[in-house]
Amino acid sequence: MSKSQFVMKHFILLVGIPLLGACSKSAENRGPALALVENVVIVDSQTRDPAAKDAFNLTDQQAVNFLNSAQIVSGREIHDYFSVGSNSYSGTATIGGMDFEWTITNGGTGSLTRVLDGEMYQLADPEQREPTQVE
Repeated sequence: MSKSQFVMKHFILLVGIPLLGACSKSAENRGPALALVENVVIVDSQTRDPAAKDAFNLTDQQAVNFLNSAQIVSGREIHDYFSVGSNSYSGTATIGGMDFEWTITNGGTGSLTRVLDGEMYQLADPEQREPTQVE
């Protein structure tokens, strides 16, 4: 699948369809990459690096902020341009009227899994993108 096909598929599935139902709602919780984010609940946290545990304490509002600013990226983009954190939080959210399970790491990356069909999207905060070393 080409990059343009990948982007278009994920735009339609994640952004295009949910936005149809969210267009009339307030934009205060809507980020550039996702539809309206509601009902964010933290369910669990995982710590693989105990030394970094205290440095990464995610609140519900911070999860909303991440989901609002995150962009859908490929696994290759995460590998090349982002740090995958060793500690994470997981939870649930309603995005554009659809139920999702999410994971957010302390590296500014995460994932969304649509509950309806298990479709997974990898996310990254563009502000956490590392400088390019080799283009």
